[in-house]
Amino acid sequence: MRYPLVEFLMGLTFASLFLQVGFSWILIEYLIFSFGLIVVAFIDLDHMILPDIFTWPGMGLGLLGAAINPERSFLDSLGGAALGFGFLYSIASIYMLIRKEEGMGGGDIKLLGWIGAVLGWKSTPFVILASSIIGSIIGIILAIRTKGGLKSTIPFGPYLVIAAFAYIFGGEAISRWYLSFFLPGLVPSH
Repeated sequence: MRYPLVEFLMGLTFASLFLQVGFSWILIEYLIFSFGLIVVAFIDLDHMILPDIFTWPGMGLGLLGAAINPERSFLDSLGGAALGFGFLYSIASIYMLIRKEEGMGGGDIKLLGWIGAVLGWKSTPFVILASSIIGSIIGIILAIRTKGGLKSTIPFGPYLVIAAFAYIFGGEAISRWYLSFFLPGLVPSH
């Protein structure tokens, strides 16, 4: 079942991206990005790991794409990578200091840096909030269903991936409104 599901999901995602952004430079980047996101989401579900072979090059490709794509800003991409990576790295470090145990894997940190590199710094607050809400709801349901309690370990990568897709397919408008509400003048309205 896994193979046809992944193939169907990939085809549906590619078609949806084409309908969303049309034939453009950004479409090429989004197709590569979505392929990588779907692959790492399933790897994380199966093995609770986000391989560096995807996350580091993904971040690099996101930055390179912004440097050569006339539709994107390199500074926006760099800010997204730094904010995404830096935010989760800070949270993980604080958690480690307080609890003396790892609360978030390094793969999640690099994945959010990759997402920020492709989608820009304005995507990061949306992706963090949306993935946290989705992950919390599903985590609570799984904890109740498996009777594992709230200490159950769940992969966070798939929720970051879902939130990244949510941002591409409508979250950008929500994020723009939210940021302009709290940081007027910083985010231009379209």
